[in-house]
Amino acid sequence: MYFAFILSAVNTLTVTYYLAIERAQVLKDIFPSFLIYVVFFVVIGVPILITVGIIHFKKTSARKAEVDISIETNPYVIRNLVNSELIINLNVRLARIILNSEQGKKIDEEDLKTLQEVLNTTEDFLSNRTVAKERDLEFFRKINQSGRL
Repeated sequence: MYFAFILSAVNTLTVTYYLAIERAQVLKDIFPSFLIYVVFFVVIGVPILITVGIIHFKKTSARKAEVDISIETNPYVIRNLVNSELIINLNVRLARIILNSEQGKKIDEEDLKTLQEVLNTTEDFLSNRTVAKERDLEFFRKINQSGRL
């Protein structure tokens, strides 16, 4: 993919120099050779393009739109995210119980109750889950709003 960017840049530089700059005397005086034109573009043009790209990415809703389109075209993206949340939540709870057990502490009722709630939530979610992404989106929105499962 990046090789295509390089080829596109070389193509653009070549076409613009030989079709536009070489035929306009004013521009030909500024850029007497192709090498000077390329050096000017690399030194001045690339940083300007990078800055404009960063501003576009940060100040507009381009990234959000890209993510929304990605989720719409590939519903498994959101499914992987939900699966990761379920797995991490369960692993954290189990790790806490194992760590307490290794330290000689007895497993208290609060940890068991919390683990049972996580298991019930996960089993309930998985029992009603279909291939459609609506259930995953609903679950993710619930996590996102409350900050927890």
